[in-house]
Amino acid sequence: MNQDKPEITLNESVAEVMRSLPPAIQEYLAQERYTPIAKGLMTKYQLRIDQGGVLEREIMLLLMGIENPDEFTQTLAEEARLDQQTINGITHDVNDQIFVPLQEEMKRSGSEVPMTPKVEQQTAKPVIPQPQKYFHLENKIPPPPRPVQIPVDNKKLPEDHEEPHIDLSPPPRPVTPAKPYSDDPYHEPIEL
Repeated sequence: MNQDKPEITLNESVAEVMRSLPPAIQEYLAQERYTPIAKGLMTKYQLRIDQGGVLEREIMLLLMGIENPDEFTQTLAEEARLDQQTINGITHDVNDQIFVPLQEEMKRSGSEVPMTPKVEQQTAKPVIPQPQKYFHLENKIPPPPRPVQIPVDNKKLPEDHEEPHIDLSPPPRPVTPAKPYSDDPYHEPIEL
């Protein structure tokens, strides 16, 4: 870590960016006038809460000049997982509802009009769905090794091409002669 220069905090970074913006945009961001527009777009395009959060954050970053229009549309596709038709509609609405009125307001107030980050509408760029990050499972058990096949020499096979059979049955028990049996079941036999 660099000990000479202290790291700036997020709030300091935002304050520094805000100072570099024209006064009309500073006022627009300070009053959070983009929030109701983002909520309206969320309703219009039936976005989920997480998608609406991404949209609002990206509008703010676009207004601050931190992101460019290409990054805006790319983030909507990748993080919010929106289809291209929805992204095109959102970019058109963001331009009409935020940037055009803001540009007119800046012209009236006499402040310099920066190059408006007009959001370009991309055409038919296929969106490849990415697996969700929080459900990423990793198989930590390696697969079993494949069995090694040893080449068999055909000269060593028996004539009938069968392997020799080995009989592994246990040896038979020795036969013991039976004890004599008495005809009288009430008396034990007498051994002589």
